[in-house]
Amino acid sequence: MASVQLRALSKTYGGNARVVRSVDLSIADGEFIVLVGPSGCGKSTTLRMIAGLEEISEGTVSIANRVVNAVAPKDRDIAMVFQNYALYPHLNVRQNLSFGLERRRTFKSRWRGLWDREYRTHRRTELAAIQGRVEKAARTLGIDSLLHRQPRELSGGQRQRVAVGRALVRDPAVFLFDEPLSNLDAHLRGAMRTELRILHRTLRATMVYVTHDQEEAMSLADRIVVMKDGVVQQVGTPAEVYSRPTNRFVAGFIGTPPMNMIEGRLAHATGGALTFHWNNIEIALPPDRWDPRSLPVVGEHAVTLGIRPERLSPTVVSGTGSATPTGRVVAVERYGATADFAIQLAGLLVIARVSSDACGAVQQGDEVALTIDTSSVHLFDSVSGEAIGLAAPGAATTTRR
Repeated sequence: MASVQLRALSKTYGGNARVVRSVDLSIADGEFIVLVGPSGCGKSTTLRMIAGLEEISEGTVSIANRVVNAVAPKDRDIAMVFQNYALYPHLNVRQNLSFGLERRRTFKSRWRGLWDREYRTHRRTELAAIQGRVEKAARTLGIDSLLHRQPRELSGGQRQRVAVGRALVRDPAVFLFDEPLSNLDAHLRGAMRTELRILHRTLRATMVYVTHDQEEAMSLADRIVVMKDGVVQQVGTPAEVYSRPTNRFVAGFIGTPPMNMIEGRLAHATGGALTFHWNNIEIALPPDRWDPRSLPVVGEHAVTLGIRPERLSPTVVSGTGSATPTGRVVAVERYGATADFAIQLAGLLVIARVSSDACGAVQQGDEVALTIDTSSVHLFDSVSGEAIGLAAPGAATTTRR
């Protein structure tokens, strides 16, 4: 396998339409990297430049410490799996799997004459090696019983396994996946995600994967690369990107349901504690959660408070008065183990996600008190969208006055 390095990688169409902007990324040998972002963010273009299917406008791509900008796709030692499977309809599964190997130079004998005994012996050895690879890949992917079938006789999930198998038999240095699961239904996507993770764990191969589905990215990746408008917004493990987003876009894009965003201002309460205000609601914030050097001047700048839905807990209001913010449940979506509550709160719609066991009494139309886990809230600059820096884990900090 091999590492991959992208240095100041850019792509421009027509002289001024810049769709990838100076991407710098180092992918370790054996790492599973996922490029994720909305449609048109440049993730597939980046993948195609790695593959050699898209001309590079600026910067370099290196595979196994070798710059490959001028190297043809067939000579980059990569294998690509496409969204549309790209299977040959007139060939059966075995032939689809072996086709690429039979065409490759490394498996072609030097022509020595049709009746040359040495040539025939060598060719038989080659064909046996190819079929050995095909059968090993088929067993790995659980399609060994399908080798005689035509693509039209396969389900979507089976076709996708054949497409992955065709890449697998080549034993490439790098696997590239361009939205390979987007044509499958939700159940099959979940099953194929599991199979891809098992495959990666088995092969320890370098894999670069493109998707617009953030759940897919979170479940597959060793590290996630979040892109927007051709620019890398954040690179990190799924846990890092989820718990410490670098800006408001990443915070809203990663996570289902998305993070709740509330516009307001910071203030100081008695004793210097930090508080967040919007409309007539005040929320006390833990002063040691943020790096004091990154906090704006309190009271002078608008900030955005970000709260993950699972950090909100609604309870039905009983009696009069409540020490926590109150709102009304306007919609409920139940998923078995969990439920999502849409709550109208001080002119804003927020989503709370809680376990079904904890919210059984809450119904649509109820007035509820919202308990907020303030130890996990986020602050963003309302103008730039950049995150206000969290304190390093375990660091003791004081609030800027």
